[in-house]
Amino acid sequence: MPKAKPVPEGPPHPVHRPATFLELGAMTEGEARTYLEAVRWPEGPACPHCGCVDVSRLGGAAAARGVLKCRGCRKQFTVTVGTIFHGTHVPLRKWLLAFHIVCASKKSVSAHQLHRQMKVTYKTAWFLAHRIRHALGHDPLDGGLLEGVVEVDETYIGGKPRRSNRAADRKPPKGTGPGGTKKAPVMVLVERSGRVKANHVRLASAVEAARQIGKHVHPLARLNTDESRIYVKVGRKWKGGHETVEHAREYVAEPRPGHKVHINTAESFNSLFKRAHTGAWHHVSTTHLQKYANEVQFRWNHRDMSDEQRTVMALAQGDGARLAYAAAD
Repeated sequence: MPKAKPVPEGPPHPVHRPATFLELGAMTEGEARTYLEAVRWPEGPACPHCGCVDVSRLGGAAAARGVLKCRGCRKQFTVTVGTIFHGTHVPLRKWLLAFHIVCASKKSVSAHQLHRQMKVTYKTAWFLAHRIRHALGHDPLDGGLLEGVVEVDETYIGGKPRRSNRAADRKPPKGTGPGGTKKAPVMVLVERSGRVKANHVRLASAVEAARQIGKHVHPLARLNTDESRIYVKVGRKWKGGHETVEHAREYVAEPRPGHKVHINTAESFNSLFKRAHTGAWHHVSTTHLQKYANEVQFRWNHRDMSDEQRTVMALAQGDGARLAYAAAD
């Protein structure tokens, strides 16, 4: 057993400024680990098992692997324990690069592209991308109800139906997307010039619309929707008021000077979502659709940050966001 060495007082290393893509690419594995420690423990290491900050860094061969030992529970750990990186065999420097690529790609990136760029197998790249999307769903700034003017819209993600001569296939299935396609519905709620919440739902119905609005929108917020019938019932009861725009004849309604009613912000988010699907992902199963929504939602909610700051924010969200391969498959 290597002899434990006390950690010096204060942080074991300086808190790094957000690193650029070139700086991340030039890091050694040890530097990548140090960088990740600075992101996860800006005030110094803490035991992920008991939360104790009285820890020591082991010497010898264990030091190269970043092993620490808690003086409270006596357990050993590294910066990856209990995080999205737990048990990974992919080098941490490649993880950092992958996080940066996903956070900086406005219209996303495919697993095949990560496979080519990171020099890993496609299976590894696919799981790596889903782990990142899983972490992006743990955004601490995503909490709280949407306020002010909240635009609500539904969008449908998926490809065109295959041609068929069977009458049963030509008949539009009940509860599906526009034109009878089997596209998956996503409810999008967005503050005008603010945050967005995008959730995959089984069916875009009046019941589901009321549930999503009641869960994510402040009661005094003013709702803006299109003329879809699924918003009529919840709109009648909504305290903050409900206004609609009729897309059959206009994009923006102005019932009085300076008072604009529209859902253009929500449709901008929908456009980005569909661009990512068409240009990068190509196929999205309903099993993983929420993870893809997490990714686009995260980039939207942090659009005022630089790519480097957004990457640090995403890395910090990996704490406590473990995802086993069986759960991702």
